[in-house]
Amino acid sequence: MSERAERILDVLLARMPEAIRPFILQKRSMYVAVIDETFPGLSSGIPEKYLVTFRDGSTKPVWLITGYAYQAVHNCTSPGIFLHCSPAQYAGMSKRQQAQYRNEQRRERGQASDCAERWRQLVWEAYQEGLFTLQTPGIDAPAGWFNDNARSAILGKLIDQDKQREEAFFARLSRYNRQVADAGIGEVVYEGVTSRYAVVDHKYAVSFRLRYKEDRELTWKSGLCSWLHYNEIKSLMKERPDLADEGVLVADVIQALRDKAWDQGVLIGLVGQTEAHPAPKPPVVQKPAAVAVAPAEVPVATAPFTFTGLKIYSDSAKAMVDYPNVIIERWVNEATVSDYPYGRHRTEAKWYLETAAKGEHIGKTRVCRVTKDPKTGRWNAPHCTTYSDEIRLGVAENGHVFWIKHHRLSERLEFYRGDETRLGDWYGSNPDAGIAAEFERIISAVQFTPIDPVVKARYQAVRRQVFVE
Repeated sequence: MSERAERILDVLLARMPEAIRPFILQKRSMYVAVIDETFPGLSSGIPEKYLVTFRDGSTKPVWLITGYAYQAVHNCTSPGIFLHCSPAQYAGMSKRQQAQYRNEQRRERGQASDCAERWRQLVWEAYQEGLFTLQTPGIDAPAGWFNDNARSAILGKLIDQDKQREEAFFARLSRYNRQVADAGIGEVVYEGVTSRYAVVDHKYAVSFRLRYKEDRELTWKSGLCSWLHYNEIKSLMKERPDLADEGVLVADVIQALRDKAWDQGVLIGLVGQTEAHPAPKPPVVQKPAAVAVAPAEVPVATAPFTFTGLKIYSDSAKAMVDYPNVIIERWVNEATVSDYPYGRHRTEAKWYLETAAKGEHIGKTRVCRVTKDPKTGRWNAPHCTTYSDEIRLGVAENGHVFWIKHHRLSERLEFYRGDETRLGDWYGSNPDAGIAAEFERIISAVQFTPIDPVVKARYQAVRRQVFVE
């Protein structure tokens, strides 16, 4: 006997006349058993909102009946077009009467639809609370085209959840894919107007000067470019919809897709076989406030240090050509050059390191370059690079300024000239033993911090198991 049945009997006794109560109390156990037998849900511990009471007084859990049965209990079945009148009667109505009849039909169908949706929601809530599973007997009651059972309702909800999760993940991928405003000179982007990949040859305020495979150059706004073709991301989601469940970072997905594009030869030929392929920068949702706070002390890096194997794009040769070796004489936090080109003039230029004080890039560093207007003698607004895990600013023997960036996640080093022209990059995971050895030599000499093994294992798993193999 259930406690709920006893409480119901106590409520009934309170409403009975005083003369009848002694007779009921003598057979209390019998009446409690009758209530339990009549309402089986009371003894099963099922909340009342999940119990449906039929006209004969019997009850059933909501997941053991069909959606149509739930509508019938609440008198909300969907009406047919000629349920309340024959076609001849409908034809004999005036236009106003026909409109009123159709509106009434529409209202009843809306009520029936809302009632069916309430049933599905109750079934879903009961499933989430663990009151039944997909293996519970009776949940797959016979159902017709317009009639659902509990199994179909649960499967429909699960499918809808998966679709929503995939759509949200795809939306994040698409937004990140279009964040190419901070692409560096020499990086490959996809240009959507002519639908081709091209190399960023020069950067303006809101546009890129792109160089195509046939050595043609065009200028497009950065908003028309992306890291990858839209269909490449779309096909990935079709092949691997479970990515949304694995907690994979959006940046890792785009990075690995670009690696795969290089492995398949999609991007090779734009910048040559020997140049290491570039990777997208971290997403910049909002420019964080930063203060020009240099590190307290530059690590004791090896100086002088020679960078070899550098390349630069030549306008005359229309190809990548060798760049002279750069010998860094000293590593600094700030450097000044007094004879820097400024149009047809020469002026003073200054480079310094800036560390983000807050925002998503907090703790990361970037290089800022500021020039002085020779006409007014005032400093212009600084031009800053994207944030990186670590940056070293160096001065060469000839007084020119260079810097090197370290991206721990992708184990990538990028070497730049003072005007932000990239001269070389090295990957620690490059299959070429020579490039990998050069990467380790630079990391050791410049005193960069290597990537955390746990983070590296997670990223390599994304690349190897999901996209590359």
